[in-house]
Order: sequence, then C-alpha cells, then structure tokens
Amino acid sequence: MNDAVEKGQIHGFKVTDTGSVISHLQFADDTLISIDANADEVTRLFIILSVFETLTGMKLNLDKNTMVSVGDDEALEILVKELGCRSEKLPIKYLGLPIGASFRCTSVWEVVIERMQKKLATRKKKYLNKAGRLILIKSCLASLHVYFISLFHLPVSIEKRMVKLMRNFFWGDVEGKKKVAWVSWIKVCLPKKNGGLGVKSLRVTNKALLAKWVWRYTRKKLHYGEELCNKN
Repeated sequence: MNDAVEKGQIHGFKVTDTGSVISHLQFADDTLISIDANADEVTRLFIILSVFETLTGMKLNLDKNTMVSVGDDEALEILVKELGCRSEKLPIKYLGLPIGASFRCTSVWEVVIERMQKKLATRKKKYLNKAGRLILIKSCLASLHVYFISLFHLPVSIEKRMVKLMRNFFWGDVEGKKKVAWVSWIKVCLPKKNGGLGVKSLRVTNKALLAKWVWRYTRKKLHYGEELCNKN
C-alpha cells in the first residue's frame, strides 16, 4: 500500500494540506483503506489484495469487506461490483460508535438508552432496596455510556431522558404508579460529604471527559514544540 501511494497509484487522503497521506489504518483485527472513488484505484486495490493472498496463502474473503462512500453514492454501486464486496452508507457503526453521524444527532444515543432501560428493568425494583438501586445506578454510569460521553457532546434531550430513567428507578416508579421523589436529583448527584449520594452528574462528567482531549492535544503540541527547539 505504501509503495502504491508513493507511485501515485493510490491517493488516500490528507488530514491537512501539508499532512501525511493516509491510505490505510490497521487495528487489532480490522483494516481501513482509503482510496479515491474511481475504477482505476479500485482495480489497483484488488491487485494489491490478490498479491497479498498469493504471498501469504491467506484466503481473501471479499464478502466480509464493506465499501463506504463519502459523498457520491451513485458511483459506489459501480465500484462495489468492480471489487466484489458489500456496500454501506453513512452513518455506520464501528468499534461501537457511529461513524459519519452528526454529533448533534440524538438517534445515535438510542442504543445507550436501550441498554439503560434493560439494565434498570422494572422487575429489578421488586428485589432491590434503595441502597441496591443506588449501586446499580452507579454501575450503569460507570459502564454503559462513558464511552459515548467521552467522545460526543451530550444533547440536553438525551440527558433528560437518561436522568429520568435513573430517577424513576431509584425512587421505585412503575408504569401507572409514580412514587414521590423526596430529594431533587441535583442533590442526589452531590458528593457524600456535601449531603448527596455520590451519583455522578452526566453533564459534569461529559464536560470533564471532553476537556481531557483538549488537555491531551495541548500537551502533545507543547511536547512537539520542545522537540523542535531541541533540534534547532
């Protein structure tokens, strides 16, 4: 692939005008390949994959491969037939996250809402006291949606739905029978030393996890600047 890029046979894409050309990214058991949407590059890619198959002895299964178009869906169908693989349209789910979806889109959060509903199922209220419900709520916060809120801004409407699920579960609400919430959810989210129950605020957690990326970017930029100064 690198040789094909150097010879101009495959172009890939550049993150910036002066950045490196990215033709492929490899993960544990997946490979993402970026090429221009034309028949010539698809043919060259097929040749590269065929050579890889011959040299390694590994069988090439194009039925497990998917081609995704960024923009021109009409050309996609022609290129899919050329390569002999399947096609998908954005947004797609990859590594548990929606790729190509707007960060303001609320539909991508439905999978998180569904998981919370299953985890905080109504039947579990009958067998848990408030202490048990509190532990389950905290475990949900720690495992179900942290992955999402560490990468995406949490929409207000989704935050309200998630808080409502946790609040109703904690106070023991069931369909057709609403229990009294003796304490506001804001106070429930306060630290124990401040009179709360230590449930993490979704909004505060979301802001903190997103700020982490700003901190990492700043640290990396400073480190890169120090390296340039040392070289000079």
